[in-house]
Amino acid sequence: IELKKNKNGFQVTIKKYFSPYLFSKLEEFKMKKTKKAQRKNEGEHQFNFNSLSEHGLELIEAIQFDTTLRKDGVWVSDLGLEDKAGIKEKIRGEYQLHTDQFKMKIRNIAGDEIIINSRAIK
Repeated sequence: IELKKNKNGFQVTIKKYFSPYLFSKLEEFKMKKTKKAQRKNEGEHQFNFNSLSEHGLELIEAIQFDTTLRKDGVWVSDLGLEDKAGIKEKIRGEYQLHTDQFKMKIRNIAGDEIIINSRAIK
């Protein structure tokens, strides 16, 4: 994740996403499909599985930002910054914020979430 100051505030860019857990689950799925295809068609050696892009953004289901940062820790999602992947679409991956103080929640296609504090990006 990259954070850069610009004339409109701050640009947050997700440059790459990788989850070892999710990758292993996708590989497990691929192996099951390959075995099933081999049982059904003796001539077919491997299931046609779409490979992941270099950036992995297709593995992200949703992005949310909390720019309020309440002292009690309650998450307040900034609806204007919310990004959800559509059918056959991936998230934008670039977001314009008015502040460099935020928390960002990333939810992958398996439903796992990670929260990143902007202090960890700098």
